[in-house]
Amino acid sequence: MHGTPLDSNHPGCINLAPDHKKHLIEIERKQDRGQPLRQAEQDQLGEYKNHIAHGTPIDSTHPGFQNLTELEKDKLLDLEYKGMDELTPQE
Repeated sequence: MHGTPLDSNHPGCINLAPDHKKHLIEIERKQDRGQPLRQAEQDQLGEYKNHIAHGTPIDSTHPGFQNLTELEKDKLLDLEYKGMDELTPQE
C-alpha cells in the first residue's frame, strides 16, 4: 500500500460529514478488536473511503445543493441533463 491509509486520520476525512466520520471510527474500532464486519458495514466503509479519497461530487447530490437559488439549481440540473461528455472538448 502506498501513501496515507484511507482511515479516520487521513486529511481527506474533511470530506465526510461529522456523523459519517463518527461511524467510520466505530467501524475502525470494531476492526481493531478483530470483530468481523457485517456486509452493510463493509459497503459503508467502501463508500467512506471513496469520499475520503475523491471528495463529494459537486452536482445535485451535493449536500450544499439546497443552498443554491432556484435559478442556480435549474442551471446545474440542465448541465447534468446534457451530460459532461457534451461539455468536455474532444481531443
